[in-house]
Amino acid sequence: MELTQLRYFQTAAYYQHISRAAEELNISQPALSTMISRLEKELGVPLFDHNGRSIILNQNGQRFLQRVNHILMEVENSKRELQDIADEGDNSISLAVSSSQFLQGMHAFMYQHPNYKWNQRVAENKEIAALLNRGQIDLAVTSPGIYGEVFESTLLLRDIFKLAVHKDNPLAQRKSVRLEELTDQRFIMLLKGLPFRAQTDRIFADPAHKAAAAGTGVPAAGLGQRLGQHLFQRHL
Repeated sequence: MELTQLRYFQTAAYYQHISRAAEELNISQPALSTMISRLEKELGVPLFDHNGRSIILNQNGQRFLQRVNHILMEVENSKRELQDIADEGDNSISLAVSSSQFLQGMHAFMYQHPNYKWNQRVAENKEIAALLNRGQIDLAVTSPGIYGEVFESTLLLRDIFKLAVHKDNPLAQRKSVRLEELTDQRFIMLLKGLPFRAQTDRIFADPAHKAAAAGTGVPAAGLGQRLGQHLFQRHL
């Protein structure tokens, strides 16, 4: 079993689609399929359930993926450690954030620590979790937080949600409202997949607030409310 096989398996497990995984790995689809079949034969168990070009990680694959993530992370850590020894004084930190707003203030740290080199990128939480699993980044700042047995997550900041309404809306005179009071309101929301939208979806996923969630959407001009945050809930 080679590291290349493990990396190919890890990528296939992430995309769960032969074509997309092969494109990411820059190899042909038959080559990837052959590698997966060879790995399954070597292990003696199937790792995926196949449905055309789509593949679904089964229970064996999920367990094996946890081991593979750990192995490849250790390899990356070892490479980084050896590189640090070889390039003593080259202090490089790889950071991923779920919003470019989380990079605010970074210049102050860089000014105070000129010997550090920062590699920064903005990505969605799913991609950031995958980068952490593969050991390709050192840390991340996300909203909402990323949790799991292999992650150590620290709450950096907690802020309140704010509701923006038209001045003629009865709620405009209120200092605070309960989610239950928004049942009949319609909302102008961000696109799915964005960090703040993920947080609002999580709130409305609560059974007590599903009625309010049913009214979300993009209403006619002047008829919708906007749910926003003073800042964000940030996790490290």
